Amino acid sequence: VAGSAACLLCPAGKYSTSDASVCVDCEAGKYAAAEGNEDCTMCAVGKYSKSVGANNVNTCVKDCVAGKFLPKPGSNGEADCIECIKGKYSSARGNTNEADCMSCAAGTYSMFTGATSIGTCLSCVAGKYSLTEGNNEERDCLLCGKGKYSSSTGAASESRCLSCLPGTYLETEGNSAPSDCVECAAGTYSEAASSTKCMDCGVGTYLETQGNFAQGDCVLCGKGKYSSSTGAASESKCLSCIPGTYLKTQGNSAPS
Repeated sequence: VAGSAACLLCPAGKYSTSDASVCVDCEAGKYAAAEGNEDCTMCAVGKYSKSVGANNVNTCVKDCVAGKFLPKPGSNGEADCIECIKGKYSSARGNTNEADCMSCAAGTYSMFTGATSIGTCLSCVAGKYSLTEGNNEERDCLLCGKGKYSSSTGAASESRCLSCLPGTYLETEGNSAPSDCVECAAGTYSEAASSTKCMDCGVGTYLETQGNFAQGDCVLCGKGKYSSSTGAASESKCLSCIPGTYLKTQGNSAPS
């Protein structure tokens, strides 16, 4: 019929909706490989394209860089890539999901977003440990408790905190060496490991040496003497009975 015209197929890289008079370029992040498209195909997750009017899937070649991921299809730029959060990292390109970001191991932490290497996971210092993965602050490292120390870095268990030996004590947390354990002073002792303080020798006894680990180390005041002092560090604390009195037993605590 005169004046009639056939509808033409939109070429690859373009599309049209119904009643269209022109074909429209596929927008960035999409492509159309065939003719006659009603819509364009989105680039797959993990990739993006800046090309307008793309006619081939190979235009979707841009991967998110290491340390990022892209969970949605049809992206048109690197700005759509999401950084791995603190406490995680990814060394691979083209990640499609947050799960592709690996957690820093227990005993370590990372304060960096978009981290690309396990090397960004910093070890908890000696005297500290962490039990969980994906820690994102140094304060996530826990202090070894009183009476304990750890010389290990990157400790992933409280069991790496070692006990001070009997005869020593530690009043503070977060210690890093066995030398931090303090010997019990003369006149005192500690019988248990992980002690946080030393016990005084009782009245009627004294102890002139350091680092003692048993109550039995406390020496009884001799016959004819007594001491009402606890924690006595010298035999001189044992006082003599006055003339006219006597004591035939040891370890007495009072002149009466």
